[in-house]
Amino acid sequence: MKISSNSVIEGPAFIDDNVTIHALSRIHAGSNIGKVCKIGGEITNTIIQDYTNKQHDGFLGDSYIGSWVNLGAGTVNSNLTNIYGSVKLQLYDKIIDSGQTFLGMIMGDHTKTAINTKFTTGSIIGFACNILLTSTPPKFIPSFSWYSDNLTRAYDIKRELQVAKRMMARRNKKMTRNGEKVFKTIFTLTEKERKLHDN
Repeated sequence: MKISSNSVIEGPAFIDDNVTIHALSRIHAGSNIGKVCKIGGEITNTIIQDYTNKQHDGFLGDSYIGSWVNLGAGTVNSNLTNIYGSVKLQLYDKIIDSGQTFLGMIMGDHTKTAINTKFTTGSIIGFACNILLTSTPPKFIPSFSWYSDNLTRAYDIKRELQVAKRMMARRNKKMTRNGEKVFKTIFTLTEKERKLHDN
């Protein structure tokens, strides 16, 4: 583990092996950071799984972030509504009351965000998405979605597999056949959800 100067870590918190904490980072109580992550900015009460990059400034609170995620500089999430009420989630076409006052976002593995991406309270972002919006993304983003200012569509699975393999190679890891099967299975299981793009 490498912890750079002027970083603050407030316990209880867990930081796994081979994690890099960049200078001026603030990691608050309740945070859990998996192995081989690169961390910067402010994190509170958030789980970040292995091999994920959040290297730059930006706030993550009360959130769950999967493995092999890359969050662009300035990516932030809201974890509290302006009316201090229970956070509501959208799961496909259903609205669910979480019963929680503080709830940030849930983000699946292999998702990427552009710089200055702003997620609203209780966002759910699927597996292998690419989010390039200057405006606030929708609260529910289906797996294998490509969101930009002028285009919303399904993310081509062959292209996303290439990106995932390229990212894994940067950490001396190789995509297994079972790993590819996971991609293909999730793509198939979430096909109905991506029909939201047609609306």
